[in-house]
Amino acid sequence: PRRERVREVRALSKRERAILIAAADRLASISSRVLDAQAPLLVRLMLKTGLRRAEVLGLAWRDVDTTRGEILVRHGKGDKSRRVPIEDRDLIERIEIVRADRGIDRPGNDAALATPMFVSTTGKKIAWSSFYRLFHRVIAHADLAGRGITPHSLRHTFGSMLCARGVPVPYVKDLLGH
Repeated sequence: PRRERVREVRALSKRERAILIAAADRLASISSRVLDAQAPLLVRLMLKTGLRRAEVLGLAWRDVDTTRGEILVRHGKGDKSRRVPIEDRDLIERIEIVRADRGIDRPGNDAALATPMFVSTTGKKIAWSSFYRLFHRVIAHADLAGRGITPHSLRHTFGSMLCARGVPVPYVKDLLGH
């Protein structure tokens, strides 16, 4: 008989969240890698929206509406779409800064809206392997290696924080795309 693999997913503590965010900021400031520069936005986005890894990597600029404060997940699990609110003002400001730096909203630049939000050195969507290498660099920079923190842990943390704030479970379920 096949043995089931049981992997415990845990939520990050408030201290671990702060350390992880600070490590992403530090990594971006000392590295010259294109991917490392995107770490602060990537980590914050995953922590504060609960998006899955594939959903984050699949985001295009047209999917992010900072005016309304929401993200359109076009192809979630089971190819279902949903809208996820962005309630963190700092995250919205960071998105707007990156958007302006890349010239996404420049008049006559409609093609830029279809470009991926997180890009590799070639300007294409980040590969999963590159995403994991980046995530592990942030974890190592935070001295949190070996504590079972995965990208899914950030999603679990988001859901746990909502439940702790008293958000009804059906609403949390919808936000997470379950």
